[in-house]
Amino acid sequence: EENRAALEESYRKRSGVVKEQQGQMKTFSKKKKEKQVVLNTLKKDKKKFTGEIQANRKKLQKLQVKIEELIKAEQIAIEKEKERQRLEAERRRKAGEVPVKDTSEADLAKISGDFDKAIGLLPWPVENGVVVRKFGKVRDPDLHIVTTNNGIDISVPSGAPVRAVSGGKIAQIAYLPTYGNIVIIRHAKSYLTVYANLAKVNVAKNDVGAGREVIGLSGPMPEGGSLVHFEIWKGKVKQDPQKWLKK
Repeated sequence: EENRAALEESYRKRSGVVKEQQGQMKTFSKKKKEKQVVLNTLKKDKKKFTGEIQANRKKLQKLQVKIEELIKAEQIAIEKEKERQRLEAERRRKAGEVPVKDTSEADLAKISGDFDKAIGLLPWPVENGVVVRKFGKVRDPDLHIVTTNNGIDISVPSGAPVRAVSGGKIAQIAYLPTYGNIVIIRHAKSYLTVYANLAKVNVAKNDVGAGREVIGLSGPMPEGGSLVHFEIWKGKVKQDPQKWLKK
């Protein structure tokens, strides 16, 4: 009888341990399923984010191709203007007439800041903006996607005023469905500034304006929010805009 009672007690203890282990196994199995659900969600999110980044990269590439075309067109126009002035000066020299000075560059110099001496001094094209994509090649550490940016992307509230960082002449105005209106301003010493993703443009081609003049308003982005794409070129060479803007 004592042996039977001892066996029953031992059985009850073992039974309790087994039930506890079974409970732990169920909890573990449940947690494992939950983790799998989270992992599957993360994989889906990663695919979604990768797709969004790839789409944004394609939009940025289209923008940069368009801007480079506009920059090239402006450089050709500048070279033609210089050649015309050279031929006119040559004609006057042969005719014994008084040579005429190049007033276009002199006029630009009067309203444009000296970019060669303005590194770290130029005002920002928008107020209270945050740089969300820097100049040059940027590699996403998680998705391993490399994106090249010819300028910087500045996040701002939708409809924010966009101002010229320096006085100059409106050289080019264009439009892209994916990045709104594009404005290129010509400054002295072959410098050009580019402002893209403008919802509204307040200037016209060949207008001459002073620095800090509002040239347009920032446009919305399909994924939400608003940003302004800003570039600085010296001739045909793209520059890092953040080196010129005030810290």
